[in-house]
Amino acid sequence: MTCALFVLGFSGASATLSVPARLATGRWLAPAIVPSWPRWVLFYQLGLIYMSTGLQKVGSDWLPWGDFRAIYYAL
Repeated sequence: MTCALFVLGFSGASATLSVPARLATGRWLAPAIVPSWPRWVLFYQLGLIYMSTGLQKVGSDWLPWGDFRAIYYAL
């Protein structure tokens, strides 16, 4: 969550539909161009997290003949 909020801070998310945009332009929907790289960073992080979690659960510890070692590791 901290990483997502950190990247969101640099994304220009407050350029439209926000209080700072309302105070700066007088409208909620301000015509603004914001960079797309922060979104791609978040997508990459999310994909990396799910991919690494899935790869870690492929081992024999997570299978029924794993002698309940996965529960031991999780605890």
